[in-house]
Amino acid sequence: MSDISESTKARYMLQAEQLCKRYTRNTGRDWRDNYVDFCLWLAGLQKTIRSNSWRLYRASVKYFMRQNGPEEVCDYLDSCGSQGCMKRGKSSSRKSRKLNRERFVQLIDVLSGSDNSKDGLIADLLVAILFTGLRPSELGKSKRYDRILFVRNGKYSEMRACGKYRRLHIELLPDDIIRTIDRVLCRTRYSRKTGASDKQMKSLRDRLLYFQKQLWPRRKTHISFYSARHQFCANHKAGGKSLIEIAALMGHAVDSTSTKHYRRASGGWKGIPLLDADVKNMALVRVSGKGTYASHQASKDRGPTMH
Repeated sequence: MSDISESTKARYMLQAEQLCKRYTRNTGRDWRDNYVDFCLWLAGLQKTIRSNSWRLYRASVKYFMRQNGPEEVCDYLDSCGSQGCMKRGKSSSRKSRKLNRERFVQLIDVLSGSDNSKDGLIADLLVAILFTGLRPSELGKSKRYDRILFVRNGKYSEMRACGKYRRLHIELLPDDIIRTIDRVLCRTRYSRKTGASDKQMKSLRDRLLYFQKQLWPRRKTHISFYSARHQFCANHKAGGKSLIEIAALMGHAVDSTSTKHYRRASGGWKGIPLLDADVKNMALVRVSGKGTYASHQASKDRGPTMH
């Protein structure tokens, strides 16, 4: 594996070490005690992850085992394809990546006016994600200290984030939005502690879909919690934020992610308060083809090399 770069080797080692720790947390055993059991556990993860994540896991563990374990583990992993990985659901094409402002306000009004507390939580979730850009899975792992929101990046374990944590400066958000964010963080943290977060989120997603079918029975696409994250991105593009800033705000590892998978600036809303990216997170974002933002800026400051 001499053709692998040093940065890739470091990435593989970190990912493999995280998987070993995860195995210990899940099983209560050390991976060194039974390599076969560790391999079977790893293969069992296939049904819970996409094929690209599985390929990263497999390559990382193979590299790790060549340094620390028996070659038989690598032979076994070579025989494991990606056929057992999660398939992208057909429902994804029916989830809207954009939010019509009037329709969104109408939905929030209906949900907020319901007597069902679950509907109020759905409204709060949509609003909180719209103004913070958090992934739904990150809500239960976030804390607010004064006007700074500390978020544990959801894609960090897959090496697809600008650091393990990101900081969102929310000074410009109105007080009522801050209170909404606080309610959501409190509810989702409690659900996470009780182990009911996955079940609760599925119930909320189903309820959100039900409401939209009642309001707009002829519409082919529907709003999801992730739609609010897409709109957050579009709002910040429209507000003049750079791709580096947006990547830092959304927890992306590479600046180009928002251009490939998220809405354009033309879909942004006007008059929406924006967040400021944290300088430390910006420094960790990779500029496409040029290394991290910090190293790229340093090379620019040094100027061209004279021969």
